[in-house]
Amino acid sequence: MSFSTPSRMRVRPKLNEASGPASDRKMPASISNRIWGAVVFIALSPQIDTTFHGDMELFTWIVSGTAAWLGWTIPFLVAEWWLERDRSPARRRATTARNAADIPARLSGAERVRPDRARSTVG
Repeated sequence: MSFSTPSRMRVRPKLNEASGPASDRKMPASISNRIWGAVVFIALSPQIDTTFHGDMELFTWIVSGTAAWLGWTIPFLVAEWWLERDRSPARRRATTARNAADIPARLSGAERVRPDRARSTVG
């Protein structure tokens, strides 16, 4: 005896997490992991017999751990640079000077009035 499910009642297979929209957010790190894994593998391959004493398992652990760590730190630093890149040195100096001028006013709790915006109280 066999049971059949009508087509309208068939259950669709669940999509795993990697195929959903969240996978797009993980993509740069996973690509970066593979690139750094290859770079670290090539860079450390000549040292298998000396540093790792011929132990391929240890070599694999080191390569995997280094690639996993570099896989998120390098993209993070690149993103930080990307966000800060449009700030010219002159603009940075102006922002720093403006922030430095506001520090005493914030510490004292009093609002500081700039001379060019002072109101006259003659009346």
